[in-house]
Amino acid sequence: KIAGDLNIGNINKTNISPVKWQAPNEEEKEYSQINWYKQPFKKKHHKFWNAAGVSEEWCNKYECYAVASASLNGTIIYIPESEIVFAFPCSEGVKLYFPERTGKDRFRTNIPGSYLWNYSNLQECENLIIQKSVKDAIVTTLFMPCVISVQSEHVKLFWNNEKPTETAEKINKLAKNKYISFGSDSDGKEKSIKISKLLNWHWINPPNPYLKEGVNDFYSLAAIKGMDEVEKLLKSKKLIQ
Repeated sequence: KIAGDLNIGNINKTNISPVKWQAPNEEEKEYSQINWYKQPFKKKHHKFWNAAGVSEEWCNKYECYAVASASLNGTIIYIPESEIVFAFPCSEGVKLYFPERTGKDRFRTNIPGSYLWNYSNLQECENLIIQKSVKDAIVTTLFMPCVISVQSEHVKLFWNNEKPTETAEKINKLAKNKYISFGSDSDGKEKSIKISKLLNWHWINPPNPYLKEGVNDFYSLAAIKGMDEVEKLLKSKKLIQ
């Protein structure tokens, strides 16, 4: 905070004023001020992304940065020296990702729930993959450019009051064929199938047999089974040649 007030060092200030948004069938929520400092990738950051075939340059191209320190509403978020943290900033705010933490502690965000990551960078395309996270989408963009990710996996983000939501309509206008990918665990697969049926989309998740090896999404598929398996999966759906 002191560095920011004195304009010292490389600080990214995001949403000094709280962001308000309306989630489907939920009361209005107010999200907080998040300040964060970025840094060049260290060995630990490279290790995380290189496992999935992703370079620092590719991460930065898609607005993914290593975090040196951060604060929430002026309170410093404790980050041990050995921990890796990444920031996914956008025009609406920022999401901080803590891969080594569990549950709700894995993320801090003030981005509206309806925001679609990478949507503004795309033009109309034949095939589109909707990923559950920026992490998975960054891996998938190594193979095909028409990829977005969502802030929420709730079905109501796409289908509410017995009809498609504005978010779903935006996606429909972007591509002819839509493939939802929320993971191959029971919850992710159930939501992927339900959304695809409601909207006449398709779904694509890593093969079920890989679950026992810790493979649930595109990042873990690349990191554990290798990039060739991601390519094989995409080819099986004729999404790439």
